[in-house]
Amino acid sequence: MNYFLLLFLLIDFSFMSFGQQENFFKRKDYSSLFNGNNLDGWKIPVGDNGHWSVID
Repeated sequence: MNYFLLLFLLIDFSFMSFGQQENFFKRKDYSSLFNGNNLDGWKIPVGDNGHWSVID
């Protein structure tokens, strides 16, 4: 019986993910916080002393 419950939950949760078809990153009201290369456009707080950096 536990096997069938586990199987049912697995199938149920897999079907729930189909409702997420819209690509969130392509919405008009979405703006990326990071360009993938550097911190251009970010406001560095006073006294941060270079705490944040981009490292590959």
